[in-house]
Amino acid sequence: MSESEFDRQRRNMKIGLTLSIIFTVLLTAFSGVLIYFEKTGKPLFAGSDSTNDSLFADAQSTELVDEAAAEAEKKRKRKAAKKAAKNYRDPVDMEKQYPIIEADGPIDFYPKSFMTVIGTWGFGSYSYIEEDAVNYMSAMNDLAERMKGKATVYNMPIPLSSSIKIPDAHWQALSSTQQGVAIGKILDLGSDQVRQVQVYNTLMQHRLEPVYFHTDHHWTARGAYYAYAHFCKRAGMKPNKLKSYRKETTEGYLGYYAAMTKDPDLVNNPDKVTVYYPHAHATITTTKKTTDGGTTWQDDLVVEPRPDYAAAFIHGDNAFSDIENTEMKNGKNCVIVKDSFGNAFAPFLVDHYKHVYVADFRYCEMTIPQIVEQYDVQDIIFAINITNLRTGSVIGQLVQMMR
Repeated sequence: MSESEFDRQRRNMKIGLTLSIIFTVLLTAFSGVLIYFEKTGKPLFAGSDSTNDSLFADAQSTELVDEAAAEAEKKRKRKAAKKAAKNYRDPVDMEKQYPIIEADGPIDFYPKSFMTVIGTWGFGSYSYIEEDAVNYMSAMNDLAERMKGKATVYNMPIPLSSSIKIPDAHWQALSSTQQGVAIGKILDLGSDQVRQVQVYNTLMQHRLEPVYFHTDHHWTARGAYYAYAHFCKRAGMKPNKLKSYRKETTEGYLGYYAAMTKDPDLVNNPDKVTVYYPHAHATITTTKKTTDGGTTWQDDLVVEPRPDYAAAFIHGDNAFSDIENTEMKNGKNCVIVKDSFGNAFAPFLVDHYKHVYVADFRYCEMTIPQIVEQYDVQDIIFAINITNLRTGSVIGQLVQMMR
């Protein structure tokens, strides 16, 4: 090996050793810097504190602007939906193909009570009377105009089981007015100030389900639920899902049709009564019309599992009831102007209002304007079966209550 080659190797070794030492020193120094900034919490690569604050503020400001824009868009959509709901006429669709109910069992007529029994189902007849419908809706239109800016009026005429549950092949057996057509006429008489809640189509879509009792003229809580869900859509609210409720069922209920006809096919096949409990806790204060001016009592059960429609829902038919959602601090109030069909409907509204006032027009001595003023009501809901809307004396009571 030559002298010059040996010198070159030694020089390269020195250079390599020097570079190794420099790299080790830099690595140690950088590790120390990392440990320092980790302990002090200061940013490693950043400008001054004011610069950091400015950058953070800009980012936060941008985020707030985005949130405000998103919230504004939500409000715009809600406002548009409510406007659309207000202007929607909610027509009856008589041409739609609904589920078919097959004929089941013999037909028995009970002309004295205007009832028909087909198989294990009892049905009542119905006839539309134009004059009564015009008087009723004229009074409601006038009420809605006077309540403008104070409360919204909703009209929900309720069909009977003879329209929804009767076997398709036996419709002519009742010699009855087609209730879907009648409801369409009643709703068409309403002004633009009256919000229509047309539940005929909804109930027809669910007609294969137990939406009415077969020994009684009332709808079941399940039928009332579907009406409630449709009302929520018309009112701009989100209904609870049926499966979300806690429910209880009792057996052995024999209703009005069984009592009036004594038909063995009804008597030997009693109904089941199912109640659905509101999600929120509520108390009900009820005033019953009596000869001494009225008796008031309070309970914390809005529904009870009993084999009796009258006992199962809001303690039956009473002059005036106040159902208070005790879990809601602030909220709207509504009043349901009803006959007995409204009893199964009222409990579903508990989760959406602070107070659900229930006024039975047959017994309540207050007028609707008085109720609105005294109880700060924002929504007025008429929930009445159409049999009562073709009876002159009943229309007279309703007209008087709307003055």
